[in-house]
Amino acid sequence: MIRTFDPRRIKAVECRLGAGRLVISLREELDAARVEVTCPDIPADELEAVSAELQDDLLTIRVPKSWLTPKAWLSLLGIPLAGGVQPPTHCLEITLAVPSGTPIKIAGYSVEAIAEGRTGTVDVAGGRAIVELDRVDGELRVRCGSGSVRARGISATATVRGAAVDAWFGSLDGRLDVACSSGRIDVDVARGPLRLRTGAGEARIRAVHADVDFASGAGGLSLGVPAGVTAKLDVTTGAGRLTSDLPVTAQATREHKISIRARTGTGDVHLFRAAEPA
Repeated sequence: MIRTFDPRRIKAVECRLGAGRLVISLREELDAARVEVTCPDIPADELEAVSAELQDDLLTIRVPKSWLTPKAWLSLLGIPLAGGVQPPTHCLEITLAVPSGTPIKIAGYSVEAIAEGRTGTVDVAGGRAIVELDRVDGELRVRCGSGSVRARGISATATVRGAAVDAWFGSLDGRLDVACSSGRIDVDVARGPLRLRTGAGEARIRAVHADVDFASGAGGLSLGVPAGVTAKLDVTTGAGRLTSDLPVTAQATREHKISIRARTGTGDVHLFRAAEPA
């Protein structure tokens, strides 16, 4: 199934996927916006049941709920049927070509979303979610039971909520707020404040330029402090230790530029000198 639209009319995209893969190509120059739906499990004529409509500058894509059958639900959960038979899920893929800077909203039971290019605000909600983004010119919001989040650059606040989540961010200009039961948080450069909460997870920030507030039941924190940046430390750990490759003094000073607050049950806190930018 293929649909085309006038790209000048598209101001936002909303996709209710169910279970499948969404690949978004965002381009500065675009003759026609395009929606293409493929699935080897479904005859081509039945793919016409996927709705792709443009109303009031909003491009909406909806997959029929009937496609996610009880058997598909069991497969998503990894539960075999009677006799050990594992039913296949629909290998649904939706490919979009839309203008650069378009805000994207995605919801589904099991979602893989890949965006190549510059998006606007991105909002993803799914039971299982894999999110891979280039540049986000706006906020990023991800809510999932489990999954992974990767974004090369975000200009505004990034919020991630999940049970088991691995997250990597290249460059953060705004605030990062992460809360998960388990997982790993990895950031190359953080220019905005960080608020990180994990039940059993660790975080590594290679270069931090703003305040850090970290709490973990069982997990450690590694922070890279750039040259010229001083920090006020407030660290408490039940069964861990604080180590620093940088000089640490007990004397109070008003010259600190950032604040680092860490609370761990069983986790170490390690400070190191951030590498000089290339």
